[in-house]
Amino acid sequence: MAQSSVEAFGSIFKSMLSIKQDELKERILCLPFEAKMFLNNSRISFLDGLQTFCRLEKAYYGLQFLASGFLFPRREDYAASYLSLQTGFDHIADVAFLDQPSQEYRIAMCLKNICLIRSRLISFYRSVDENPLKLLVECASLCVSVEAWEQELSFPNDDVTVALEPIITVVWYPHFPNLYDCFSAELGVLSKLLRAQSRIADLHFIDSLLYISNASAKLESVYQIFGLPYNRGSRTHAKTPALLFWLTSFYNVLLTKYTLYWFKVLSDCISNSDETLEVAGLENPSLVTRVINFQNRTNALYVSVLFDAACQDYPYLGHGFVLPGTVGDTPTGVKSFPPIFTAPLGSSLPVAEVSSALMQISGKLNTGELAEFNKFLYSYDEKLNHTYFIQKLEYRVYLVIVYNGCRSRKDRQVSEFISYLSGVIRLTALSATLRSQ
Repeated sequence: MAQSSVEAFGSIFKSMLSIKQDELKERILCLPFEAKMFLNNSRISFLDGLQTFCRLEKAYYGLQFLASGFLFPRREDYAASYLSLQTGFDHIADVAFLDQPSQEYRIAMCLKNICLIRSRLISFYRSVDENPLKLLVECASLCVSVEAWEQELSFPNDDVTVALEPIITVVWYPHFPNLYDCFSAELGVLSKLLRAQSRIADLHFIDSLLYISNASAKLESVYQIFGLPYNRGSRTHAKTPALLFWLTSFYNVLLTKYTLYWFKVLSDCISNSDETLEVAGLENPSLVTRVINFQNRTNALYVSVLFDAACQDYPYLGHGFVLPGTVGDTPTGVKSFPPIFTAPLGSSLPVAEVSSALMQISGKLNTGELAEFNKFLYSYDEKLNHTYFIQKLEYRVYLVIVYNGCRSRKDRQVSEFISYLSGVIRLTALSATLRSQ
C-alpha cells in the first residue's frame, strides 16, 4: 500500500500541469494519508500540504511569481510560501520513527529540499527580470550557484537519514521518477545554459558545443516527463508551460550565437557552405540571416563581429578548435582583434578597417565598465571616406559596421539593427521575455 500511494502521488505530479486545480485537488484527496503538519503556524492535513505544493508548482511553471502587481497588489509571495512548506515537511521528517517510517515521511523527505531550492530559483528568476544584464555580467557566479543547488538534491547526512537510506533510495527513484527527474533536469538545463553562455563569450568552440548539446538533451527530457512535444522553434503547443518555453528560448539564443560566432568554421567543415547558411536560416532567431540581410539591404561595405583575444590568460591560437597542449604566442596589434564573422560572406574585414576600429575601441569600450554597453561609437574617416558604427556586444565581442562615404549618425536602420543584435547577444531581450511569457 505504501509504495502504491507514493507512486500515485508521482503520477499526479506528472499530470499536474495539464489538469485543472479542482481535479488536482480531488485526486490528491483520494490518497490514504492521515498525518498532520504545520503551515504558517496553522495545523493542516498532509493532503492539504500536498495540494499547496502542487498549486505552487503550477504557479512556478507558469512564471506567476513574476506577474505584475498593478491589479494584484496583495499577490502571494511564492518564494516565502515554498519556504513555509519546506518547514512543514521538515517537521514531518522530525517525528518519523526509525523502524517504520510513514508514507508521509517518505514523501516529505523528497519534497522539503525541492521547496528550499524552488524558493532560490524564484529569487534567481526575479533578479534576472529586474536586471536584464545579469545573465551576461554575472553568468559565471550564477552557474556556480545553480550547480551547487544540483548537489543539494541529495539527502542530509543525519542519523535519521542514514538509518532510512535503504528505504529512501527505494522510494525516491522508482516511485518519484517524474518529480525527481523533472526537477533535476530543470536545474541541469539552467546550469548547462549558463555554462554555455560563459564558454561562448570566451570563444571556446568545443566546450560551448558540448554544453549546448547537453542542455538540449535535458530540456527534451523535461518535455517528455510532462508528455509535451519538444519543439525548439515557435510556441506551437498551447499547453507548453511558460518556464519551459523561456528555457527553450534561452537555448535558441545560445544556439544562434554559437552559429554566428563560428559560422565560417562550421561552413569549412562541409563541402557545400550553402547548407550551413540554410540550416542557420532555420534557427529562431537567426542572427546569421539577420546580419546578412542587413548588410545587403543597407549596402554596408562590411558588417563584422570582432573578438578581443588579448585579455585572456592563455594565447589565442586561432578561431575554431585548437588541440589541447598546442603552444603559440599571444597575438598583438590588429591580430589581437580577429574578425570572427563578416558579411558579405566570403569577405574579410581589411587590416586597415580593423586598425581603425581598434583605435576607436581602445580606452573607450575595453575598460570593463558596465557603462560601456550603453556607449555607441560613430566616426567618419575622411582619408578612407568610410563611416564607422561600433558597438560593444559582450565583454570581448564588438560589432563594427563600415559604410562607404559619410552616413548619418542617426541612421534609423543602423540604430534599429544595432539595438536588436545587442539585445539578443547580451541576453537582455531574453530576460525581458520572462514577464511576458
